[in-house]
Amino acid sequence: MRTCTDCGQTKPLVDFTPIKGTRWTHTRCKPCRAARARASQPPRAAKPYVPPGVRICTACGLVKPLDEFTPTNGATYRKKICKPCRTAAAKATYHHRPLSRPKRQLATERTCTECGVMKPIDSYTRIKSTQTSVYGRCRACRNARARARYHSSPQVRAAEIARATHNRLRRRGARAAT
Repeated sequence: MRTCTDCGQTKPLVDFTPIKGTRWTHTRCKPCRAARARASQPPRAAKPYVPPGVRICTACGLVKPLDEFTPTNGATYRKKICKPCRTAAAKATYHHRPLSRPKRQLATERTCTECGVMKPIDSYTRIKSTQTSVYGRCRACRNARARARYHSSPQVRAAEIARATHNRLRRRGARAAT
């Protein structure tokens, strides 16, 4: 037995809603909880009678035939907003974008990140994956660094020779296949 905190009546525990995940129940009985829930919600307006084959558009409020509403999931269900109202809403949210971006002007000169000298863009190796479309180091600095790496140790030299041999054989095989 338990006493409801709203109505003050003593009732059996089955008249109180259990709290999920615990062995306890709420302090208000089921009818009092339901009355509180109904009181906190605004009253619903009665739906107007709509004959079959027509629907009221929620945007403009006009009664229109079902053909004026876009079908969803086949032909069973239809949108709540009529086609003209949906079109007007879509046009209002549309942002016009130009069809093509303006071409970016490539720089004619660039400063090498290694030697720090400003050189014409032709002194750099092209690469598409970067924003500037060229490597940061000029050809002379790249060659000097590669040459220094090649002569740095016998293991590196052997690996570079093996790589070059492998690539040459692969190119020959590709030519023979064509």
